[in-house]
Amino acid sequence: MDFEPSPYTDFNGAKMLYFASYPIISDIIIRKIINKKKIFNLKKDWAQLTSTVKRDIFYYGNLNLGEKLIVIINDLKKIRKNFYIH
Repeated sequence: MDFEPSPYTDFNGAKMLYFASYPIISDIIIRKIINKKKIFNLKKDWAQLTSTVKRDIFYYGNLNLGEKLIVIINDLKKIRKNFYIH
């Protein structure tokens, strides 16, 4: 899924995407994917059932205003009551 960050909240005055925006954007996209595609057949919204306990983010360069981020989920697992996304 792709996502175009907000020029009002996600970019700084130098037109660079805030590093702190990447984890937030990741959470937004993952929630949309899981809820939209009905992954795990959850009875409630993904955001109400989970919280992030670990995350690896790699920064390769800046995103320019008007460009979109692409988030790829490589793996989803549910083990007992825990969910794992890679």
